[in-house]
Amino acid sequence: MEAHDDEVFIEYLVVVVVVVVVVVVVVVVVVVVVAVVVVEVVVVVVVVVVVVVVVVVVVSSSSSSSSSSSSSSSSSSSSSSSNQPSLPRILSSPSSQSISQLNQSFSKSISQSIQSFTKSISQVSKSISQSVKSIIQYIGYSSSQLGLSFINQLVQLLNSVDVSNETNMCCQVLTLEI
Repeated sequence: MEAHDDEVFIEYLVVVVVVVVVVVVVVVVVVVVVAVVVVEVVVVVVVVVVVVVVVVVVVSSSSSSSSSSSSSSSSSSSSSSSNQPSLPRILSSPSSQSISQLNQSFSKSISQSIQSFTKSISQVSKSISQSVKSIIQYIGYSSSQLGLSFINQLVQLLNSVDVSNETNMCCQVLTLEI
């Protein structure tokens, strides 16, 4: 009876250990996945904020430059109208063209910087996802190996238990009592 109880206890112990290992692996995988999702969301939010800030800066700079160009053109036109009526267009056009060229070059540089920033962020997110995948694979492999080794040890323990001697002892005790 005691040997049977020992076998039942060992079987229950094996089941409990396997369940605990599976639960730990699932919890670790869920935590890692949640961490990856949070990191990707933070990266996306940072990219959106940077893009919005750059757009606001570009719009404000273009509006200020256009207002300055309009004021300079109006001043030049007023000064030239007092002296010569045919020169305002000639004087105002080069300044407006130079300001528009500066705006275009500034917007191009900003767009290029945004593209490089988004490329670097995508590369970082790819490397993070690859590292997380490798960590998950390593955790799963190590946990499975740990569970298998523990199960093998329990099986060896079960095989080492000599049931025949204990049953013989029980039979001898029963015969002595009879």
